[in-house]
Amino acid sequence: MVNRKRILSKFKQYAPDLWWGDAFDVRFYLISMLQRVSGKKILDIGCGIGVILSEIPAKTNWKVGLDISRKSLKIAKKIDRNADFILGDMHLLPFLKETFDCVIIANALSTYDFKIDPRMLKTSTPERQIKQAYRVLKSHGALLLTTPNRKHRAYKNLRKIDHKGLCKLLNPYFHFKISGFNPMPIALPQRAIDRWILGDIFMKILEMLMGVSSLKGIGKFFLVQAQRK
Repeated sequence: MVNRKRILSKFKQYAPDLWWGDAFDVRFYLISMLQRVSGKKILDIGCGIGVILSEIPAKTNWKVGLDISRKSLKIAKKIDRNADFILGDMHLLPFLKETFDCVIIANALSTYDFKIDPRMLKTSTPERQIKQAYRVLKSHGALLLTTPNRKHRAYKNLRKIDHKGLCKLLNPYFHFKISGFNPMPIALPQRAIDRWILGDIFMKILEMLMGVSSLKGIGKFFLVQAQRK
């Protein structure tokens, strides 16, 4: 089980203003998946301050983070000295085709999960981002993607992607499975849950609920496990 307190301490120490803000964010579960990865070349697109990469074992993996923010990458290099961090545009990745075994897009889906400069809207599209991820993945490589669900009440009136839009985006390039993470309709009381040392148990419950197909469309987040066609 992922150590949520350790992850939170990294934000508190290096970038408290960039905290994910959700004690049961899907990225905690994503990290628990990635901690089992071994002997792979891994690219985190939109890596931010590198927290996710820092939780992946470096001994057998080559880890690369890409972000357009110099400030974030400066922090990332302090948090994880075992990863390579590159300044770049996720819509035009500076890598040869079929370089990586695994590509991560963690709540960094273009135009949906962050604002794009209006002058770049025609070229900075989620379609282009996904096509670039496809290009740099090896044959049968894996894409792990998380993103908020527009249908959840937490994102009402915000521009987020829905299940149908996500399928349309991925279908040309990947075989994929979409799960819904955290179907709770309201924010969960982190302090109360952690006070009773139930945080890890609750994460396990949320993991089990992902297997309920009827809940995938109402979860707060989508978790995509995809394989390159």
